[in-house]
Amino acid sequence: MRVLRKLVIAQAIVLAPVIAVAACSSPSPGGLLGGRLDTLRRTMNIGVIYPFTGANADEGGIGMAGCLAGIAEVNAAGGVLGKTFACKPFDTKGDPADATTAADQMMASASPVMVIGSSDDAVTTSPIVTAGRVVNFATIGDPHFDHQTNAYF
Repeated sequence: MRVLRKLVIAQAIVLAPVIAVAACSSPSPGGLLGGRLDTLRRTMNIGVIYPFTGANADEGGIGMAGCLAGIAEVNAAGGVLGKTFACKPFDTKGDPADATTAADQMMASASPVMVIGSSDDAVTTSPIVTAGRVVNFATIGDPHFDHQTNAYF
């Protein structure tokens, strides 16, 4: 439990400034957020894409806790440019096929300004998030991502 608490606190410390920077980025179509800063929308969604069910369901809880802690800091300070954040969970079930479906649903329904996750499924979900020109803060140790050139990852 102590390790989980430390992980959530560490993730919140990392995510709060990342969220603030992402929200202040250019709203132009080619900007960091891909034009997703809709001036009429008061709440900006952060997609949290992890396994919430299945063998690795603990990853979803940890990812969501970090997101909620991070947005709590930003929202309590008045948000960014008059907007607040909401964390929207999407369940990969720890399976690449389900991860693809979850990423497609997330991009279509939540219009996220940023995505947190995934871990083991990032090889599958990252191209979908990148195609939407959305920043993806993944927690993966896969060597596939060691030499990253993707500006959104």
